[in-house]
Amino acid sequence: MLQNGYDLSMGQNKFEIMKTTSKICLTAALITGFGAFAWSQKDFINEMFDVDQLQQSIITVASFYESHKQDTGASRSLGTTAQGTLVNGKLVPYYGENFEYFDSSSYLGGRAFLNDRVLKTIIEVYDTLAVHHPGRRFHLMECSLKNGGHIPGHRTHQNGLSIDVMVPVVQAGTPYYALDSLGGWHYMLDFNNDGELLTDTTVTIDFNLLAEHVYLLNKIGKKHKVKVAKTIL
Repeated sequence: MLQNGYDLSMGQNKFEIMKTTSKICLTAALITGFGAFAWSQKDFINEMFDVDQLQQSIITVASFYESHKQDTGASRSLGTTAQGTLVNGKLVPYYGENFEYFDSSSYLGGRAFLNDRVLKTIIEVYDTLAVHHPGRRFHLMECSLKNGGHIPGHRTHQNGLSIDVMVPVVQAGTPYYALDSLGGWHYMLDFNNDGELLTDTTVTIDFNLLAEHVYLLNKIGKKHKVKVAKTIL
């Protein structure tokens, strides 16, 4: 089965694409429970927030980013993605022209820091995708802690070189965004080996766009002296 998200590790020596089983083991109850999540973004917001709460969340996220964006020292990634630290980690912007971070709680919990070279790479990739695919939206997921080290829920992500990215999906050939507001629950979604969502097989992974995304990460990354070392789907 495939997980709704792919994990990227940036390195300097190799480029490898791997397809594995889900990183998170699910109980039958959790899998079955997602049958009710085919909501629109508007429905999700109305169900989970009132307007005041939503506005406060936006203000808090903006303040958090402002408090970190002046960190100008060059980043250093020490050790490995599975046992390492990060010096001068840079906070990912919560949103851009065609992308946004997937969950405010994760963001405010400090789980969205990267090596500056990786951050420059991913921003340029989204700029390129905005030209190639006008109107298409993308989502970054969890990265690293500001100083690296173990981040609960991940075996890697320790030195600022790992990124989780939400897999682009379509329904009947049209971009599908109804699941985008699930936040951390996104890690619990599963797809079969044909890329079909288990709870709704009309929703499928856009493998062509996914391949382009990975290709651009590797191509643009070379300019910043990083390469895609591993992709886990």
